[in-house]
Amino acid sequence: MSNAVSPPAEPGVYLNEIIEAHYYEAQLQWVGVILAPSVLRAVRDLANRGPLSGPKKEEPKEVYVERVRNEARIQRYSKIPVASDAGASVGRLQGFAVVPIRREAQTPEDLKDSMSTVLAKLQWLKQLAPDPRSQAKYQNTIEWLKELYDFWILNLK
Repeated sequence: MSNAVSPPAEPGVYLNEIIEAHYYEAQLQWVGVILAPSVLRAVRDLANRGPLSGPKKEEPKEVYVERVRNEARIQRYSKIPVASDAGASVGRLQGFAVVPIRREAQTPEDLKDSMSTVLAKLQWLKQLAPDPRSQAKYQNTIEWLKELYDFWILNLK
C-alpha cells in the first residue's frame, strides 16, 4: 500500500499546498527540506514514526534492512530552525525533515556512509557561503545531521 499523493483531478487543486510549502521554505534557517503540516494531515501514519532503532527481537535481517531503509529518509525533528516573525531571531519548529541520503543506500552501513559524505560536503559548502547568515544555515543543518548520525552509529547494526 502506497502513501503517495495522487495527481490533482483539476489544475490548481494543489495551489494551497504550494503556497504552504513556499511559506515554510521562506522561513527555514537551514539547508534542508521539511514536510509541511498538510503532508502530515494527508499521510497520518508519519506522526507515529519514532527514531530509527536497531533490529527488533526476532526481526529477520531482510525485514530490518528494509524497515531502516524506508524509515531513514524522513525523520522527526523538534528543533527545525525558522526565522521568527520579527526576523531577528531564530525560533524552533517541531516536524519532519527529509534526510539527504543517497538513493542507492540499502543497508544501515550504507546509510551511515551516505550521511558521513553529506556532512563532509556541507562542511565544505559552509566555507563557501558568502556571509554569516548563510554559514549559520549550513551550521544548523550540520548540527541536526550530526545529531542524527551519532544516534544512528549507536543504534543501527
